[in-house]
Amino acid sequence: MELTYLDKKDFEELFTLMTRSFPSAEYRKKEKQYALLDDSNYELTVYKDEGVIKAFIAIWKLGSFVFAEHLAVLPELRGGGIGSKFLKEYLSHISTPVVLEVEDIDDDIAKRRIIFYQRLGFKLSDICYNQPNFDNSDTIIPLRIMYYDKTNTLDLSSVKNTIFQKIYKRSENGENTNEH
Repeated sequence: MELTYLDKKDFEELFTLMTRSFPSAEYRKKEKQYALLDDSNYELTVYKDEGVIKAFIAIWKLGSFVFAEHLAVLPELRGGGIGSKFLKEYLSHISTPVVLEVEDIDDDIAKRRIIFYQRLGFKLSDICYNQPNFDNSDTIIPLRIMYYDKTNTLDLSSVKNTIFQKIYKRSENGENTNEH
């Protein structure tokens, strides 16, 4: 499986996959998402086969760790092992700890998602919070941090604050510190 960085010409295809994979509260409006492609701390890695993006991961380089903001596989290919192969391949090329959020709710989909990441070596932390929404709706999304750290260098105590400041542009108490 060969992974590559997103070519800007493929943004529309990737954004369509993003909108098919996540509720609107979990991603930015198209123009803001596109603008991130010029941010040196934001990176989109894709698995493309037969000219079609089959999976992608969007990460933020945050110094001591990377934050995986989005990971998605084409809906019609889910459950066939592509997500596991894709993430294993991605993790094999990265030396920095990887942090991601999972929904902290008691339903079958959330439980399966957590188990999926645990099978790939991620650990479930005790860090929980409600996601500040990208669409400014009242939707409450309770999240929990999971992390992959083969170096044992991740300082979990600073993870939430870093994510809130750098990604959500808010303080931990929810106050805006900047526009998305």
